Amino acid sequence: MKNISIILCLVVIYISRYIHRIYSINISELINYKKTMNNQTVFAIYGHTSFFDVPHILTATAKYGTNFIALAKKKYKWIYPKFMHSKLYFIEKQTTQKLKTTKNIGILLEGTRTKLPFIKSGYKYIALNNKANIVYVIINYKKNKVEISEPIRWEQLDKITDKDLLLPLSNLLKNKSSKEYSIYPAYCSDIKFK
Repeated sequence: MKNISIILCLVVIYISRYIHRIYSINISELINYKKTMNNQTVFAIYGHTSFFDVPHILTATAKYGTNFIALAKKKYKWIYPKFMHSKLYFIEKQTTQKLKTTKNIGILLEGTRTKLPFIKSGYKYIALNNKANIVYVIINYKKNKVEISEPIRWEQLDKITDKDLLLPLSNLLKNKSSKEYSIYPAYCSDIKFK
């Protein structure tokens, strides 16, 4: 009985630390960008490898403010608490062609927790359809901080190559270990388009 009590105490301590870490995430780079932002933005989030990174993303979204939605797969709607539904836009296949909103949009680049040999390009079309800038985002788990790239203006999206489109993401990840921005680094998708 004593061993069970010790195990339960350890579990409670671990969960408490996890929750505290989630709610204390530093989003100062996002806030600074928000102050200077003069256009709607698609925040393209890289490093999604687990359901455990979703609470960090949702907390950052909630802290960012009301003019923000995050995309989530409709089949997982049951996982999200009802109070978060107003911050989420539930998607099915081919949604990127149809999504029109005046809010800033958060989208997980990989679109899956499984490693892919490429990144899906739907976020580019969402940005074009909404005349929105693109900013790449990672969660630096080592520093418990959201980090962002330089913005790509929506007017440039039709003019730049795929390689140039991904350059700010590559620069954001430069000199970082995948352990810093991913819970399961082996599942990070390759930074290139299909």
